[in-house]
Amino acid sequence: MSMQSAVMHGWYRMTDIIWEWQKVLPEQDVTPFKSFIHSEALTSPDHPFWNPSQGGVELFIGVLKHNNESRLLYSSKQIEYIRYWIKAMGFVDHLLPLPHSEWLLTVDMLSSVAPIIIKTAAEMKQQQKQIDKLNKRLRGAVDVKLAAIRQIFERVRAAYGTCKGTWIALDFESWELAHDVITEFGFVELKWRPADVDTETTAADRTTVGNTDKAKRAETPPGSSSFEPVITRTGHWILEENQFHRNGTYCPDNRDCYAFGRSEVIPRAEFIRRIRALIRPENHEGPVYLVFHDHSQDVAHPKYKLEILEEPPTLSLPETPPTEGLFAIDTSLMFAALEGDNESRRKLEDVYRRLKHSVRYDFHNAGNDAKYTLDVLQEMATGGPLDTQRERRWPAPPPEPGQPPKKTVKVEDWRPEDESDYEDVEMLMRPDEDWVRRENAKPIIGKPITVTAEGEDVPYRQVETEAPMS
Repeated sequence: MSMQSAVMHGWYRMTDIIWEWQKVLPEQDVTPFKSFIHSEALTSPDHPFWNPSQGGVELFIGVLKHNNESRLLYSSKQIEYIRYWIKAMGFVDHLLPLPHSEWLLTVDMLSSVAPIIIKTAAEMKQQQKQIDKLNKRLRGAVDVKLAAIRQIFERVRAAYGTCKGTWIALDFESWELAHDVITEFGFVELKWRPADVDTETTAADRTTVGNTDKAKRAETPPGSSSFEPVITRTGHWILEENQFHRNGTYCPDNRDCYAFGRSEVIPRAEFIRRIRALIRPENHEGPVYLVFHDHSQDVAHPKYKLEILEEPPTLSLPETPPTEGLFAIDTSLMFAALEGDNESRRKLEDVYRRLKHSVRYDFHNAGNDAKYTLDVLQEMATGGPLDTQRERRWPAPPPEPGQPPKKTVKVEDWRPEDESDYEDVEMLMRPDEDWVRRENAKPIIGKPITVTAEGEDVPYRQVETEAPMS
């Protein structure tokens, strides 16, 4: 019986590839190898790893399980491509030997792995310095609970970075006097489409080594394909049987202030049928991610779980991005990881303001909250690795003279606009609620609208439908 050796895939530390791998290469192989991975070459638009749609080269940041520290990584697929390309281009007449197996980081060694786009050699050098600096602050500063939500953050980033699956931000609103009385449901559905890329000029075609025919026959480098997110559907549905239960005493009543389309009043049976059809995995290609802000108020509520959700979603993502299944993502947990505080969960309004630097007055409308939940998810999922993103958004204050830097990952110095006096000004500037309602569309009975992405300045185009005659 023939025996087949298992093929192991994973990641390699960049430092091991740069400094250790060349030590075991034959002398004649060292120069072409070093030329290929040099930072100036790697970040050139002529390099095979260059991704024209992203404007940079894709590498990875992995978080080690045993100490929660980050490392800049190559994927094993990229290493295989290096070996193939150098031989295919005629720089050597054989494949380079594989890196040592002890350098390979497998899935079970990493808490998470997420891609990162690096555009210049200076940026690559700065990224490595930043990782080293943040790793020093991490040592002894992360407890078990905080480590768990930090892992969630990076796994969500990794899943979003695959540009696959369906992402549905959801929100339920209930009556303030009886939280088991559902009054509204809102959602925003996001899918992916291929980005507009110049397909006539590939990285291999642009190579300057002089052997164009071989370059054109080279395989596509890992990470060269690109997709962009597109909002395909939105909705704000009001439960007909409970439409006269209004908030306003303990919770703001913004039911009539839907900002992204037209509201619909729907009978209970149709209300439940539509929600089930929306989130049913078999109605979508690939995994389905349900995005909540504080899922304990939505998916974990027994009434929602028993009467609306046919099966509860999985509350944790696997180590590698899934290819199928139904998963729940909690943006309140992600933000807690970002600000380094496992003990508190901020309201959606607070998270939105801190991430978007914008004030909205129409929260507590299920349709609006779903859209703003998707906004904060995208801010965090595309903002870079957790620690790098936190330092960029809220730089740590300098240490006192003669004192070492604090070993903490908690944001302790919020900017002035996040302080209480700013919140007082915000309340003074709040527009009259009756005026807001008059300026927004009134609820109608009709078909769902379709909303498509149109760019940052005009992000949505509303395609409205006429209400049926009663």
